[in-house]
Amino acid sequence: MKHFLSTLAVLLFFGLLNSPASALQTSDTQPAAAPSVTPAEKTDQPAAAVAAEQNKSKKTPTGYDTALKEAKVIGTGCVTAYLKDDHTLIDLPKNILGRLLLWYSEAVRLPPAAVSAGGINLGAPSGQGATAVTLERQGKRILIRDHSPGFSKRGGSQDPVVPYDNGTVTSAIEQSVSEASNGPVIAVLPILGEGPDDTILVDITETFSKDIESLTARAQIMSTGLIPAAVDPARSYIADVKVFPTDIDIRSHLTFLAADPNDPVSGPQPVSIEIGHSIILLPEKAMKARYFDDRVGFFKTKFTEYEGSAGAVVNDRAVIQRRRLEKKNPEAKVSDPVQPIVFYIGQGVPKRWRPYLKAAVEQWQPLFEAAGFSNAIIAKDAPTQEEDPNWSAEDARHSVIRWIPQAIANAMGPVIFDPRSGEILSSHILIWPDVINIFERYYYAVAGTLDPDATSLPMSEEKRGELLTYVVGHEVGHTLGLRHNHLASTAYTVAQMRDPAFANSHGPNTSIMAYGRFNQCAQPGDGITQLYSIHGSYDYFAIDWGYGIHGETAQEEEAALDHLAAAAETDRNIAWAAGEFPDEMSWAFDPRLQKENTGAQRIEATQLGVANILRSLEGLNRAVGNNDKLYSSAWQDLLNHQYTYIKSVMDLIGGQLHLPGHIQGLEGRFIPAAKQQAAIRYLLGDGVQSLDAYKKPDVLYRAIPFGGVRTVEQLQANIVKDLLSGSRLAMIEEQKNVDPSAYSVINLADDMTNALWHDLTSSTRAERAMQAAFLDGIKAVLHPPADNSLEQQKIAAMQKAGYSTAFAGITMATGEKTSLPAWAFAALPQLQKRLETTKAASRSDQLHYREMARKIEEILTPSKVNDSSSST
Repeated sequence: MKHFLSTLAVLLFFGLLNSPASALQTSDTQPAAAPSVTPAEKTDQPAAAVAAEQNKSKKTPTGYDTALKEAKVIGTGCVTAYLKDDHTLIDLPKNILGRLLLWYSEAVRLPPAAVSAGGINLGAPSGQGATAVTLERQGKRILIRDHSPGFSKRGGSQDPVVPYDNGTVTSAIEQSVSEASNGPVIAVLPILGEGPDDTILVDITETFSKDIESLTARAQIMSTGLIPAAVDPARSYIADVKVFPTDIDIRSHLTFLAADPNDPVSGPQPVSIEIGHSIILLPEKAMKARYFDDRVGFFKTKFTEYEGSAGAVVNDRAVIQRRRLEKKNPEAKVSDPVQPIVFYIGQGVPKRWRPYLKAAVEQWQPLFEAAGFSNAIIAKDAPTQEEDPNWSAEDARHSVIRWIPQAIANAMGPVIFDPRSGEILSSHILIWPDVINIFERYYYAVAGTLDPDATSLPMSEEKRGELLTYVVGHEVGHTLGLRHNHLASTAYTVAQMRDPAFANSHGPNTSIMAYGRFNQCAQPGDGITQLYSIHGSYDYFAIDWGYGIHGETAQEEEAALDHLAAAAETDRNIAWAAGEFPDEMSWAFDPRLQKENTGAQRIEATQLGVANILRSLEGLNRAVGNNDKLYSSAWQDLLNHQYTYIKSVMDLIGGQLHLPGHIQGLEGRFIPAAKQQAAIRYLLGDGVQSLDAYKKPDVLYRAIPFGGVRTVEQLQANIVKDLLSGSRLAMIEEQKNVDPSAYSVINLADDMTNALWHDLTSSTRAERAMQAAFLDGIKAVLHPPADNSLEQQKIAAMQKAGYSTAFAGITMATGEKTSLPAWAFAALPQLQKRLETTKAASRSDQLHYREMARKIEEILTPSKVNDSSSST
């Protein structure tokens, strides 16, 4: 599932605040030593007694013993936590000051009406949920400073190191980078006193009993439909505190006062949410970083490097996000890791699904073994309270699969990672149970007549479990650092996907990280049994590239990784592309990047996929029995999936293949004109006509009692409108301008006219809807809104998000500056004359054609017609 990128913590390296080398050093820089810690525990022993026992020979500083009088220790570890009355106090070791910490926040208990699947991680505006902070002393208070915004910079290795006044050794560029930015103070903790062992006692009650601006929960409250105003301090408090060796976890119960915009009379209403904060000590020794390569799909931490190793003054770079794996036996070709990747199955996961979740994790083991690590990733049941009272799913040391009982159909895998090196420290895979139902119906749509275990709904628990394993296996990939690979969806030919010897061992694509999920090309009798995605050749390649050991020195490793990545440019079995971020928009119009589609031959694969779905539609009564609600849901899913298949063919029209930058010339760059023309014929012929099956009375009225015909016809009309979108017309026009043999806007308009208006003696309802949509689309191009401020605002927003001016412009193009207006003024009068003189068979056809002639008159001479509405 969608990984929901906003949920990942995009943080950059910051060292020790009190070191001139603080800003940005190389990936193996070591931070200051962590404060000594003891195992996390809780006790009701009075704090004063503990302090007295530990400090018999020491004089307690003024105020310290008073502040702790009658307080109780509630946790010890990286800090010591106390409870006194309604206040929570923390005793901080002084050597934690200036230490880089990670502050991660997520909603652990949402309001019942919250509906946002992407709303677990906190933060505004990006919702990353984490920020890099340091603690600074300023008088009688501790400031928590956010360094994330300023740490998109690093000093490179070309500048010589020099000593500074405080005794540290660094480089001039690192000193310069360090002093160039100053992050905001996001929270303040009052100091109550100083302990005898270099500790500082602070009160965290007020800070964690309110909404924190940079880690706000307002988005989660707004997902209920209410508008939050403020947190009510009388109904907000710290619900729990747990202290561990490397982090402290604080649960905040916040009650917002929020207004219902649809019911202003009621006034602000209370809405409560529980927030989990984890403040984490990063590892003493940063993991060795691996630099990002845009030919392999890993999540990355971007930065600007000054005085880099290549001699560049300024260079944009990034390191990949990955787990720390180190061989127990460095000399062995394959070795167990020092510390394996462990996923705990949360106690909230129903027992019947746990074996499938464990399989989703441990199915990645062969990939790591191929990269040199045996038993690298394992799954365990989380211990019960009786087995380990100190274990917590909120402990940042643990990766946990959580079950979220909300009415959302999704799964996702957000991670917490070290901003210095990209090391993934832990992750929570989140599963909303309805994802099982959604994928079950999706699988039925494609495989209802291919898999004997998929002929009825609901399917067997075993089949649903297999699909859950696939879904969660995809999310596990995200927690290992892997991004989506939409290019993998079209790696295999239709022939390969229908060959049982090939398809049953390879699955429908080269990666479980693809959104091309099922083998849509397989047909009854082909003998295909592996119909959903499995770990493919790209996944093996990516894990080896990201985790394997490739050389003994940095230079050897860099050369080896570059050689591996270079191979991916020409080998479709290991190629990667996602086209999801602004710097990947050279892939934006490449029809090989497909979501929810598989197969290299777009039209043929679509025809086969549609045939599968239509067979499943025919068998839907049998599949669901008397369950009308399930029938309606399945009917809607079948319609949506079929429409998605059909629309994938549209990517051929105006499509442009991404080619490596060093390849020059036009050969292979544009989709051949004949193939684009074939796509038009399919879309406006068999494609739209295939949707008529959903309008059959015996199907339609069981699924939807009214409005069903309009629903289907609107989809059919949308295909026509999308073909005339401004951005598509602009792409087609650009191709023709640089390649005389390319498909043109005039070709498109002629082909659409021939497909839609070839016979004017009679028309179906679908044809009428498409004909009206065709004229509406032309009118929108010829007469765009006089006020284009909204489009300009959208372009500006895209530019601000990092999209190039050229890309923003072409995606927001109206088509007015293409050949379509000239074609329309030349061709539409002829069509108008045909419509006015046709001898239609029925009165309804005659009226429809007369209305279409009037619409053409309106397009050509808009001032003559005051009413611009249309009806068919």
